[in-house]
Amino acid sequence: MIPFTVFSACLAIGGVYPFGENQIMNYDAWHQYYPFLLNLWDHLHEGDGFLYDWSMGMGTNFLSMLSYYGSSPLNLLLALVPEREFRVLYTLFVALRVGFAGLFMGMFLKKISSRRSGVIPFFATGYALCGYMMGYYWNVMWLDSVALLPLLCLGLLKLFREERCSLYVSVLALCLFSNYYIGYMCCVFMVLLFFALYAVDRVNVSAFLHKGFRLLLSTLLGAAIPMVLLLPAFFGLFSTASTQDAIPLYTSFYASPTGILAALSSFHTPAIIDGLPNLMTASALSLMAFGFLWTKRISLREKLAGFLILFFLIFSMNFSVLNYVWHGFHFTNMIPYRFAFLFAFAVVVCAYRFFEEALGDLDLFDLILMLIFSAAIPVCAYLIYGLPPALLTLAVLLACVLLLMLHRAGFLSRRVLSLIVCGVILVETSVTAYLGTEGVGYTNHSDYFDGDTGKAVVSMVEKAAEEEKDSKNRFYRMETAEWRSLNDSCFYGYNGISQFASSANRDVSEFLLALGMPADPGSNRFVYVHGTPFADLLLSIRYLIQKNGDMNESSFTTVASAEEDPYVTLNRNEAFCGMGFMIREDAADFSFDDDLTPFERQNALFSAMTGLKGDLFKPLESIGSAAINLELEKMEGDHYHYRGEGDGGEDGFSIHVRYWMREAASVYVYADVPGADYVLADMDWHCISDYPNLFSVGYYRDNEEFQLKLFLHNDEKGEPFEGDVHFEACVLDRALWEQGLAILQDECMTVTSVEKETMEGEIVVKEDGYFYTSIPAEREGNWRVFVDGEEEEIVPFADAFLGLYLEKGEHSLKFVYTPAGFTAGRAVTLAALILFALLLAGEALGFRLFPEKRSAVTEPAPADKEEAAEKEEQCDDTEIDVDHPKGD
Repeated sequence: MIPFTVFSACLAIGGVYPFGENQIMNYDAWHQYYPFLLNLWDHLHEGDGFLYDWSMGMGTNFLSMLSYYGSSPLNLLLALVPEREFRVLYTLFVALRVGFAGLFMGMFLKKISSRRSGVIPFFATGYALCGYMMGYYWNVMWLDSVALLPLLCLGLLKLFREERCSLYVSVLALCLFSNYYIGYMCCVFMVLLFFALYAVDRVNVSAFLHKGFRLLLSTLLGAAIPMVLLLPAFFGLFSTASTQDAIPLYTSFYASPTGILAALSSFHTPAIIDGLPNLMTASALSLMAFGFLWTKRISLREKLAGFLILFFLIFSMNFSVLNYVWHGFHFTNMIPYRFAFLFAFAVVVCAYRFFEEALGDLDLFDLILMLIFSAAIPVCAYLIYGLPPALLTLAVLLACVLLLMLHRAGFLSRRVLSLIVCGVILVETSVTAYLGTEGVGYTNHSDYFDGDTGKAVVSMVEKAAEEEKDSKNRFYRMETAEWRSLNDSCFYGYNGISQFASSANRDVSEFLLALGMPADPGSNRFVYVHGTPFADLLLSIRYLIQKNGDMNESSFTTVASAEEDPYVTLNRNEAFCGMGFMIREDAADFSFDDDLTPFERQNALFSAMTGLKGDLFKPLESIGSAAINLELEKMEGDHYHYRGEGDGGEDGFSIHVRYWMREAASVYVYADVPGADYVLADMDWHCISDYPNLFSVGYYRDNEEFQLKLFLHNDEKGEPFEGDVHFEACVLDRALWEQGLAILQDECMTVTSVEKETMEGEIVVKEDGYFYTSIPAEREGNWRVFVDGEEEEIVPFADAFLGLYLEKGEHSLKFVYTPAGFTAGRAVTLAALILFALLLAGEALGFRLFPEKRSAVTEPAPADKEEAAEKEEQCDDTEIDVDHPKGD
C-alpha cells in the first residue's frame, strides 16, 4: 500500500483528475498507449476479432500490436467501464502497477529473510518508487513485467531450492504475455540469477545440471503458454523497422563513471526520455548495497555473486554490444537503458541482505570506507545535477553513516535505527515519486479530445457513415486535415492512414515517404497530410474532415458542417476508386527512384499506372523572397540558406516566398524545413512536422499572387543559428488528371463485405492486367486472396500493397488475413496449458519436475556451519525490527 499511496498522493498534488484538470497521458502515452487501449476497448465491446484492425495504418496486424501495447490482463477490465470513465481507470491501473511492484518485492524479500522484519515494506518501496518506475511510468505497457520481476525471482528460488516450478512457470508466462519486450529482459536476468544461486548455494556439478535442465524445461513451458501472442509478434516484427539494426561490429562506451555514480544519487528528476540510466532508488539503499559488498558477515560467494550482477548490468548499459543484446538485438530510439530496473532490484536485495545480516558487523575501517563512498556520490551528483541534489544526497549519506556509527557504539538500538532508516527511505522515494510525476508532466483532461472540435469530428465521422449507408462500397477511408495525435483514428473511430507504433509497416512508411508524406520508417511512424489528389486516390481516401472551414480543393465537395463547431466540415473526395483498381500490367514492377523529388515520383507513378505521357505536376517558380530577423541567401531553385541570432523578438523568425499564377490551378508545395514550426499559405495554416512533407495550399485563379510564410524557432537559446530550407511548388495539370482518373475509375473493385479479418468484393476486368489495392502487404505473407473461389498468387505493389494479376471478365474477390504463426502459436499455447495443468496437479500430489538425488547437493562447508552458529549466538541482532501482524 505504501508505493500505491505515495504515487497516488503525488498525482493528486499534481491535480490529476478527479483532483484537478490534469491527466497523466503524456509523450507516447498521448500518441500511442491510450489511443491503442481505446481501440482495444472498441474490440472488447464490439466482440470483434483480435487478429486485424482496419482503423489505423490503413490496416494493421492487431495481434502483433496487442502483444506489445495492450495484452496486460488488467486491460480486460476495460470492458467493464464506459468510455467516458476510461481515463480514470487508466490512471488507477498505473498506480496499481506501482503498488504491485512493491507488494511482489516485499514477497521476495520476505522469502530471503531469516526473520520477520517490519522494514520489508519500506525496502520494497525502494524498488516500486525507484527512478526507473517514476521516470518511465508513462510507458504503461512495461509496468506489468517490471512489477512481476520480484515474483518471477521468487519463483526461481522455489524452482532452484524446492524443485517447485509452478510459480516460476506461471509468472514467466504472465511476464511474456503482458509485454514480451520487458519479459525478454526478465528472462535474461533469470540466467544471471541462476548462476548467482549456484554460486551462493555451492551445489556440485550433478546438482547444477539437474537444476539447469529443470530451469530450461520450466522456461520453455512458461514461454510456450503465451505463444499464441509471441509467435505472431515475432513474425510481425519482420514488417517493421525494428529488425533492421545490424549487430554492432564496433565497441563503444556511453556513460562515464562520474555519470554512473551521479545516477545513484537522489533528489533529482529521473531521466524521462533521454539521459543517464535511471539507477536511483534511495541513497540510503545504495550505501547499504556498498556495505553488502564489503562486510565480512556475508559469505564471499554471495558478495561476489551480487557484485558481478551489479557490475555486469552497469557494464551492459555502457557497452554497445551488450546494450544491443539486452534491448532485443535492437538500438533504441530514445529512452535508453531500458533494463535499468534490474539494477534497482539488485540494489534493493543487496541493501536488505546487508541490513538483515550484517548491520552490527561493521568496524571503524568499514565505516570510513562507507564515508568515502558516501562522498563520491554527491560529488559526482554536483558535477551532473548541480548543488541542491548533491547537498541533499550528501546529508542523507552522512546521516546514515553517523547512525551506523552510533549503532556500532551501542548508543542506538536496532529498533530505533530501523525506524529511522525506514523513514529516510520513505522520504527519499516520496521525493523521487514527486519529481518523477512533475518531470513527466501532465496534459489537460478536458481538452484531450479537442473539446467541441473533437465532438464535431466524431459527428462528422457519423455523418460520413450516413452518407455511405446506401453506397455500393462497404468500405472507405477518411482522415482529418490536421491531426491531434498521431493515431487520431483510434480517438474518432474511423478507418485512417496515420500510425505511430512499433508495429508500423516499414514498407508502407517508405512508400508514403516517397510520395512526400511525413514518414520515418526508423521511428515507426507515418502521418497523413492532405497532399495531392493522386496520393488520396492511391490511399482510398473518401472523406476528409477539415477543422478550419471549407476546403479550397477542387477534388473535394463539402457535404456537411458540424453543429458543435461550424468550422469543422466533412468533405467528400470525388476522385475515389475504392480499395482497388486495375492498372497497366507493366506497372506491377514499378519502383521509386531515390534521386527524384516527391513530385517527380508521383509523375512517374501516374504515367506507369495510366500509360499517359506528360507531367501531372508542373513546377511553379517563385517571384521573390524575403526574411524577418534572418539573413537569407537564395541558392539553386527554391533552396535557401538562413542565418539568425537572438530570440526574434515579437516578430520572431520567418521566411516569405511569393508566387504568381499564370493560369488557374491547384497548387501543392513540398517543404523540407528542419526547425520550422508551421507555414502559412496566405492565411491557411499548415503543420510542417519534423519531417519533409508535401501538402495542398489550395486553388488559385490566373494572375493571382500568393505567399508562403515559414516560421522558425531558435533552439540555440539566443545564440547564432543557421540552416537550410527547401521549397518546391507545383501546379496540377487538370486535363491530364481527369483523363487519367477516368482510366483508373473504369475498372474498380466494389467492396461487398468487410469483417475484421476478411474483405470481399467484385470487379469487372475489361482487359488482362494488374490489380492494385491499398491493403498493406506484409513480408511474412499473412494475406491470402481468392479469385472466384480459387487462391491466387499475391504480387505486392512496390513491396507495400497487395496486388495480383487478373484476367478479363467478372470476378469475385476475397481477402483473408491470418497472422503468420497464429495457428501454430494457438496449438502450442493449448498444449502448454494442458501440460501446465497436469504439472500443477502433479505438484499437489508431491511430483517434482526432473527431481534431484539428495546426495547431489554438497553439504555446507565448515565455514558455513561456523557462520550459522555465530548467527544463532547473536541474540541482539535477531530481534524483530518493527512489530507487525503474523503472516504479513
